[in-house]
Amino acid sequence: MGVKILLSVILTVLLASTVSAGIVISDSLLEGDSSVYKVGDEGYLLTLVIVDIKKKAAMFELNGERSSILKERNEHKFEDGSIIIVKNVFGDRDGKDLVDFYFAGTGKNTVPIKEDSIIREPTGTIEGIDQCDDECGDDNPCTEDVCLAGRCVYNDIDGCAIEGKCIDRGEIKNGQYCARRGIIPLRADGQTCVEQDECENRNCNDGICGEKEVLVEQKVEKKGVFSRFFSWLGNIFS
Repeated sequence: MGVKILLSVILTVLLASTVSAGIVISDSLLEGDSSVYKVGDEGYLLTLVIVDIKKKAAMFELNGERSSILKERNEHKFEDGSIIIVKNVFGDRDGKDLVDFYFAGTGKNTVPIKEDSIIREPTGTIEGIDQCDDECGDDNPCTEDVCLAGRCVYNDIDGCAIEGKCIDRGEIKNGQYCARRGIIPLRADGQTCVEQDECENRNCNDGICGEKEVLVEQKVEKKGVFSRFFSWLGNIFS
């Protein structure tokens, strides 16, 4: 009873959070199969990529974007704000595993679709390894390496790999800054910058490290030049 109430609350939250409205549905998919959900003239292509019945876990793909690994009653939020929640992971159904889920689409980032069903082979970072024995290291500290249903899955972690460790966005290690666009060396005064923390003095102004202080000095210098010029003119005409 508690689980039903929980799922009801979650669905209420989903409905409230997808006001722009795409779609809120409850559905099921077999492993490797896809479904198309229309939103106006476009829609969503949702594929159940992998199911691991022993771990009661699954991974989905929405319009080419992979979800995290989801166990029962786990949720994943996609880049456009759409959400998927796994209800149940079932064993063999006609040779395939089955997953029940809720899906709330925002109506954003939809793709053109056809009237008939679209089935697409999953592509990406899944290796066809029969037995990985939980050993799926890819030597990248910024990926979560998981053995799922006998196959290696690598989930990207938001960060930068520096000296064998995954550093969070915004952190600094050994003179290197982890920015959203990658690893960059700390910038000295006068060098170009995008974020405050990538400057050695933590001061990025108008795209230049320490630019505000430089501008103040330049203004004082310019003021001195003009003052001397007008003083010279005053002496001529006096």
